[in-house]
Amino acid sequence: MEIDNSNQIRDNKIILFANQKGGVGKTTICGLFSNYLSDTRNVSLLVIDADPQQTFASRRKDDSRRQKDIPYKVQSVTIKDPSSTRNIMLTLRGLAGTTIIDTPGSLTQEGMKELLANADYIVCPYHYDLNTIDSTRAFILAVLRLKQAYPQIKAQFIFVCNKYDVRVGKGSELQAWKIVDEFFKKYGILAPRIGNYADLERYNTISNSDKADKLTKQCFDFIFKTIYKVNDND
Repeated sequence: MEIDNSNQIRDNKIILFANQKGGVGKTTICGLFSNYLSDTRNVSLLVIDADPQQTFASRRKDDSRRQKDIPYKVQSVTIKDPSSTRNIMLTLRGLAGTTIIDTPGSLTQEGMKELLANADYIVCPYHYDLNTIDSTRAFILAVLRLKQAYPQIKAQFIFVCNKYDVRVGKGSELQAWKIVDEFFKKYGILAPRIGNYADLERYNTISNSDKADKLTKQCFDFIFKTIYKVNDND
């Protein structure tokens, strides 16, 4: 397969996927959205795996053994040193194209401030369970405190409810979830929900299946149009 780069979107964007709560599907959504940008939207793309677990980078290594044509580059970095992280981010800011960064799960990582200071958007997946909501709220407030201390941090939140199951939730729970969404709207943009489907867990780092594309289309189209200021009828 020969990749046509003639009409690639090469706007310089830096997008973080972040939440301090594990299990919300941060890396999965990061991978699915990266494939969407590269394949569906023809965006010039680099993915940085800055999570110590290196899940995304490891999966790409496995995928590259089976797939010859690689649509975008995946690079592992460590952000333990703020100075080197700052230099990395300055380099990324000078590149043509979009950089997606799968971040560590904690804001205590020394280089997280440098990631935030140079990012355009923070995509923050969450679930409607009490522990996740509390942890996500704490994460939002921690980022806001950093913004107050470091005014150069301009990144905007995009919140994504992931693994949403329409079969779950009584009247009182639905009302509580509505309150949660309204709280998140105070601090960022609320994207359409992504459902709870096994097909989305079986992602790779090359391209999405037709089923995965269909299940994520509404959400990813919304995020794409928000970030790239596109208004189309796709």
